[in-house]
Amino acid sequence: MTLAKLCTAHNLAIFSALSEEEGSIRELAERTGSSPAKVLQAIKLFKEQGLINERKQKNRRVISLKQTHPLTRQLKALFNLDQMLSAKSIKALKKVGELRLYGSYAEGSDDAESDVDLLILTAKSEMGLRPRLRALEKELGRKVSALVMNDKEMEKLKAGDPEFANRLRQATTL
Repeated sequence: MTLAKLCTAHNLAIFSALSEEEGSIRELAERTGSSPAKVLQAIKLFKEQGLINERKQKNRRVISLKQTHPLTRQLKALFNLDQMLSAKSIKALKKVGELRLYGSYAEGSDDAESDVDLLILTAKSEMGLRPRLRALEKELGRKVSALVMNDKEMEKLKAGDPEFANRLRQATTL
């Protein structure tokens, strides 16, 4: 299988719907504005690649993403990154400092209950950023856990917890 076959606009819309919530063929068709036949075609492709789980629930087949599949995580990470970069609130936050995305949301291993871990390197205080962070939470429909640090605090973290500091250094810069 080529990635191009998997990543058509239609298939990505269905994948995105599944990343938000499991569903039956009919439910996925309604959520994506697709015909059930088109959804079934995409689900067949996803199944061939091992990207989905299926279970029977009464008289319907419920489909969910297989969270342990590496391609699932990578595609989810791309969807999450796209959602972050498209958020109007991110543009406002970028003006105050450097933003780095880390944790399960950045890795694509998040679920509906996961928060968004965001490092903000700035000289401003967290209190001054709260309205922008609340706006971002509203846009994303998720809690945003912001770690606000200045350069001096980052240096202290490197000395005190080099492993965590390294994770933050390798985080996705927005």
